[in-house]
Amino acid sequence: MARKPNYNFEKRRKELARKEKREQKRSRKDRDNSGTDTESPSLNSPVPPNPPSGPSTDDPKGPFSVGH
Repeated sequence: MARKPNYNFEKRRKELARKEKREQKRSRKDRDNSGTDTESPSLNSPVPPNPPSGPSTDDPKGPFSVGH
């Protein structure tokens, strides 16, 4: 009689492989970022806001001006 496959074992093995891969990726990322921290801006540094796109509200000849 053939043995039943142990699906839980296979599932656990795949989970461990994924976890190991994620840890390797994270450590590689940390190692890469540790050398470039002085060159790249900090994530916590304030970023100037982007200028608004489209016509300005101060423009006297805006989209809703009279007398085109």
